[in-house]
Amino acid sequence: MCLFLFGVEDFSTKIQGYENLFVYCPICHNISVTPINEKKFITVCFIPLIPYSWGKVMRCHICSWFQSVDDAEIQRISMIKYQTSNPYNYAQ
Repeated sequence: MCLFLFGVEDFSTKIQGYENLFVYCPICHNISVTPINEKKFITVCFIPLIPYSWGKVMRCHICSWFQSVDDAEIQRISMIKYQTSNPYNYAQ
């Protein structure tokens, strides 16, 4: 009897230097979108063999919304004044 276990594994990590960057999600309206270095593989017997998705994305950890980005766009987003504290510009 031959048994093959196929699957999909996500090896995504936060992008170094932007671990504490959280921005607004346009779908669920939370401050939960972070830049992710995405790496997804097709696995056979739990061994990652074929990459089918990779790159840099902004991903919401609540609703799983994502958008592809490049380094310049991540840098621009990180310069926004109100990222996590006071996102609606309330007086403090």
